[in-house]
Amino acid sequence: MRLVESKNSFKSYYFILSLGGIGCMAVSYFLTQNVLNAPIVQIWPLMICGLFGVMGALAIGSIYKLDTLHIYQDRLEIVSIFGSIKNTIYLREITSWIEIYKENKKDKWQELTIYTDTTKYKINSSFYDNYSSIKSLLIKGKRRDVEKETKYHRKLFLIYAIGTLLVGLAFLYGAYTSCFPNEINPNQLATITGAVANELKINEGRKSSRSVRIVLNHYPGYAFQLSGDSYRAAHPLDFVTDVEIGDTVMVDVYKEDYKDIMANEKNLGVNGKSLINRNIRVYGLKNKYDTYLTLEDYNEEEAHQREMGFWLMLVIGLGPTFGGLYFLLKMKR
Repeated sequence: MRLVESKNSFKSYYFILSLGGIGCMAVSYFLTQNVLNAPIVQIWPLMICGLFGVMGALAIGSIYKLDTLHIYQDRLEIVSIFGSIKNTIYLREITSWIEIYKENKKDKWQELTIYTDTTKYKINSSFYDNYSSIKSLLIKGKRRDVEKETKYHRKLFLIYAIGTLLVGLAFLYGAYTSCFPNEINPNQLATITGAVANELKINEGRKSSRSVRIVLNHYPGYAFQLSGDSYRAAHPLDFVTDVEIGDTVMVDVYKEDYKDIMANEKNLGVNGKSLINRNIRVYGLKNKYDTYLTLEDYNEEEAHQREMGFWLMLVIGLGPTFGGLYFLLKMKR
């Protein structure tokens, strides 16, 4: 005779997992089609497509873990959301149990784990409206394993301490790498000359970041960018005010980028259009009248930003590092 059937409260979870899983897999499919149909297949977009696909598969697979519970006088039947019996645990085989209280910013719940000699099974209180009735039937006459609960909390505390320490060390490593100069040598650069093909303007991005995009007539597949350190070191307002479409400018770029640009111009696509679409960082910018960015100004700005990054990462990293060490030492006492 069935004593209790679980009153499931995970319909919202089922809806979220189903919708999220199908959505992610659909996004993965359509993005993959676009990437594969592009003239040049790039690796990073494919990796993003794969990530969406994995997320969708995991979400769909998680639906199978939403169980309905049937408790009889002698056994617990674990039934999948599709109605099939996934497992049967006889009540006489339950040797012990633990209950862990958990919470996040929005909710609090309990997680009951029952143990047999060969297996264990977890029950989440947020999934079942009659969790208390289910718990009382399963743990009746069984031993609560306080030692396992203590080990669980110690393990959780250890993970927290190690995670905090690793975060701190990551910031300190970032501060360490900021100590090394990254000055660009003039011999690393090459100059490209061309007529401006687009309307020049200052573009505003996220978190108040700004940039200027420059397209040259002879290199339609490339956008030469004043952004980041190059934008801060330059005189962008003067540049977009002084220079108009058709004016000739000289831009300094890495020699590696220059070689790619020159190689691409020899392999134009259909109708003479470039198959490449890339943003190229600019390290020098001028026309025949004025200079808007010099390599010296860029290197000076980059060094300034590196120094600011060093102090920021040092200050942020010290707290988690000492905190993680304190927690680890506290556990050994």
